[in-house]
Amino acid sequence: MKILGISFSHRKNGNCFKTLEYSLKQFQHDEIELISIYDYDINPCKDCDYHCFYEDGCVIDDDVKKLYEKCFYADIILLSLPTYSSHLPSSYFMWTERQQSIIRDDVTYVKDFLKKIHFILIGNKNAGADMALREILYPYFNQDFLPEVCLLQSQMYHQRSIDGHLIQHPNVKQKLKEYAECIKMKVSL
Repeated sequence: MKILGISFSHRKNGNCFKTLEYSLKQFQHDEIELISIYDYDINPCKDCDYHCFYEDGCVIDDDVKKLYEKCFYADIILLSLPTYSSHLPSSYFMWTERQQSIIRDDVTYVKDFLKKIHFILIGNKNAGADMALREILYPYFNQDFLPEVCLLQSQMYHQRSIDGHLIQHPNVKQKLKEYAECIKMKVSL
């Protein structure tokens, strides 16, 4: 199986990257690729007169198409996201809004993309992680399945998210092992 992990934090070795890296290691005998959004050129939609609706593809020349191609070839996709001011990071929104130029129909969107995705969310509930969780789950609203989501709150481990040391706590490691096991069970059904 091919497992793809994408960290949507611009902190190259912060909590998102480290917890994702640890989670991917739980899939020992699989082909694994870990990507940091930091290394990719991702731009938002712009005034292109809806070229992607009428023509083939997007006029923006960046790495979005390359990232979606990696997603299509993966069997499992793990996305790790920080919470900023009660929301997901702008890099995630830029990436998702551009999917309209790549994914042309609902069947492909669900079968080849949405069903493969699982999330790690870094953030404290009192800082809006519950709102960010709703943003993650919105595309699943009318689906008959849900992704696995692991919410890691630094306050529960007496840490500050900004320090980037969540993965050092044994309870975080255990939670990520359980998260990976739940994904493995879902995929094997």
